[in-house]
Amino acid sequence: MASALLNLALIGTGMVATTHLLAIRDARPVLRLAGICSRQRKNAEDFADRAEAELGYRPEIYETAEAIAADDRIDMALIVTPRMRGPG
Repeated sequence: MASALLNLALIGTGMVATTHLLAIRDARPVLRLAGICSRQRKNAEDFADRAEAELGYRPEIYETAEAIAADDRIDMALIVTPRMRGPG
């Protein structure tokens, strides 16, 4: 039985995202990077360029995590942003 294709989005485009991009590339055809979200549009565009070079297609760019959550085509999202420090 074949595995279903899972469409995922990355939230964050820093160095950890690059590691995940390579893992997604290696996990084909089970995973497909369908979307990218970053606080800075330029960072998202640059990462989409890198993803296109690695994957052979360009993922969609989302402006917000809420937009990813609202898209029924996305099966899961990976949050790869730096951990925020809590109080104390």
